[in-house]
Amino acid sequence: MIASVAWTVGWALWGPPQLPAPPPSTADVAIEQPSGDPCPAVDAVTADLHSLTGGAITVGEPALRTVRIATTRTDAGLSLELTFAGEGGAETRRLDVTNCETARRASALVIAVTIAPVQTSSTVVVRSDVPPPEPTTTADQPPAPRPEPDPSPEQDPVAAERSEPDPADGRFAPTGPQPSSRRVRSEQWRLAALVGPAFATAPNLAAALGGELSVRLGPVAIAARGWHVFAAEDIDGGVGFRAAVSAGGVALLLPLAAGPLDVELSAGFDVGAMSGSGAGARVVERETASPWSAANVGAGLTWPRRGRFALMARVEGAVTLVRPAIQLVGQETPFRAPDIGARVWAGPAVRFP
Repeated sequence: MIASVAWTVGWALWGPPQLPAPPPSTADVAIEQPSGDPCPAVDAVTADLHSLTGGAITVGEPALRTVRIATTRTDAGLSLELTFAGEGGAETRRLDVTNCETARRASALVIAVTIAPVQTSSTVVVRSDVPPPEPTTTADQPPAPRPEPDPSPEQDPVAAERSEPDPADGRFAPTGPQPSSRRVRSEQWRLAALVGPAFATAPNLAAALGGELSVRLGPVAIAARGWHVFAAEDIDGGVGFRAAVSAGGVALLLPLAAGPLDVELSAGFDVGAMSGSGAGARVVERETASPWSAANVGAGLTWPRRGRFALMARVEGAVTLVRPAIQLVGQETPFRAPDIGARVWAGPAVRFP
C-alpha cells in the first residue's frame, strides 16, 4: 500500500520513470576501402554479398568485424587484398584478378564464405549440363533404357546418333568413323643472298656474289644455288690474264641444332664456265670461255634457328673437276683454273611460308 502511494506521488511530481535505452544494433561486417580507390565499389560488393547469402550478412557500422578491400595494379591485371579484423585477430587473403568486375565478385564471395559459409552454399548454382550417373541394377532387375538426347536445332541429328555420353568427363565422345586429320606440311623454304671473297678461283683474289634457294625436308635440306666470281687480273711485265667464273649447282645440307644457331654441313657440285682474256699493255685482248666444274664441301652457321629472317655465314672448299685454261699466243705457260679453291659467304636469308 505504501509503495503504491509512493509510486503515484513520484509520477505526479517527476513524470513517468525513464527506462534504459536499448543497446545499438551491431552489424555482421563493416567494409572499408582506401580513399581514392573505387575498384571495386563498396556498394556493389554489398549488393553481391546480400545476393549470395540471402540477406544473412548485414553490412554497416558498428560491426562485429571489419573487412578492408585494397587493389593494386599489376602487369596481369589487379592484385586483390582482403584483410579481416575482429576480436579473434586479423587475417589477410590475396587474389590475382583481371579487372574490377572480377574483383567485385571475388570480394563478395570471399567475405560470404568466410562469415556465413552455410548460407552461401545454399545459393550456389549447381551445373546441370553434366549427365546423371549410371543407374545401378541388380541381378533380378534389367538396366533401365538410356534416354536418347534430343538434338538441338544446331546439332546434326546424324552426328547425335553416332555419339553417346562419356561418363568420365560429361561430354559427348564420338564413336563413329572420324575424318582423318590434315597432314601438317613439314617443308620450309629459304631464300638467301650471299656475298664474299673467292680464293684460287680467278687469277687473283676476287669478289663473289651468289644466291641460294633451299627446301628443308625433315632432318636434311636440298639447295639450288648460283654464283658469279667477278673478273680478276694477274699481270706481270705488261703480260697477264683476266678471268671470271659463273656457275650454279645443287647441294645437300645437314642442319645441326646448337642452341640458337643451326650448324650446316654441305656437300654438292657446281657446273659453269670460265670466261677471260689476256690482259696487259703488251697483250691484244680477245674474250674466250670454257666449261668449268667442281665438287665442294662446306660448313656454315645460321642465326636464329627459327623465325622469318636469319643471317648466314659459310665457308666452302672446292676441288676443280674440269680445269679450263687461257693460252696467250707466244707464251708457253697458260693460265689454268686452280685445282683447289675456296669461297667465304655471308648474307641475309628469309624463310617461308
